[in-house]
Amino acid sequence: MSTLAVLALALGLIFVYLLLSLVCLAINEAIATVVNFRAQTLVGGLQTLLHGPDPRPKQKDGSGANEGYAFADSLLAHPLVQSLRERRLIPSRFSTTKRPSYIPATTFATVLIDTLRQRAAANEGVKSITPSLDAWALLKTIKQANLPKGLEKQLSLIVSDAQGDIARAKRNIERWFDDAMLRVAATYKTRIQTIGVLVAFVVCVTFNADTLQVARELSGNAAVRGALAAEAQRFAQNTPDDVRRAVEAERLRRSPADTARTSRDSAAARAVSDSLLTQMRMRIDSLPTLGLRAGLPGRQTFPHLPGILLTTLAVSLGAPFWFDLLNKVVTIRGAGRAPEEKPKSPEAAPPARGA
Repeated sequence: MSTLAVLALALGLIFVYLLLSLVCLAINEAIATVVNFRAQTLVGGLQTLLHGPDPRPKQKDGSGANEGYAFADSLLAHPLVQSLRERRLIPSRFSTTKRPSYIPATTFATVLIDTLRQRAAANEGVKSITPSLDAWALLKTIKQANLPKGLEKQLSLIVSDAQGDIARAKRNIERWFDDAMLRVAATYKTRIQTIGVLVAFVVCVTFNADTLQVARELSGNAAVRGALAAEAQRFAQNTPDDVRRAVEAERLRRSPADTARTSRDSAAARAVSDSLLTQMRMRIDSLPTLGLRAGLPGRQTFPHLPGILLTTLAVSLGAPFWFDLLNKVVTIRGAGRAPEEKPKSPEAAPPARGA
């Protein structure tokens, strides 16, 4: 095979992987939205931050729950946090809203200090405690709040480091919270990536996406290879806006520092997930019209299992990976010229008539 033929084959495979990974992206986003993984992970991270991991389950009546649950619940019930709640796409019988999936560090510091004052006032038997004008007064409030020993020690060290500067104390609390949210983001990524691999396998089985068979057909059929490569090039040059937004949101989820941006920008991915799934399904279903019959679609899964597993591994790399690679290969392929397009040398040129 010539270099251009190899590039066309690679372009066809990359295009198939991209379409399948976009289907998986839409499904993963739908699952994360319905189950509300982000909010669940955030609540678990808050409980761990405020009291550490607790193996004891929380009972319906509240018994058996440690102070990590109680204090986290009081923070989540604060009006500033409640204002961050999102409306459910599918309302439940209990509520039309769900817990927030992201809390800004500045909001957390304000809510934490206010909750400490409320607890301290309740323990001291007074209506309220005057807002702290310096970090030393806040340190006293922490001791009056009757917190779990581990949490009281952490907060005391954080606030004492401010040397009486209340603004610095708030910044210290914000950094403490941000560090915890980085761990929460890592936990969320691990969970969603595990689910993503399972979704990728189901999608590949559904479409009978056999990498080995598709590669064989593309390598042996120049017409199909050219048609699929041309379709891939048109897709890269005229990418739908829904695809671009979804890919960028997924890129943020996979980036190291996505604690805040991922949760905010994920709204764009949720908004286009339904239309994205429909578009990609139609494109995959149209592949046979380009002449690609092998593997996509099919009914016999077992003979194609090795190729399906290869496709699953490829799709698990994610839509951003294949989207970027598609554009790179299109650029490389566009920079070259087919042999028949290159000017012929004088020796290779046919003799002029009458010569």
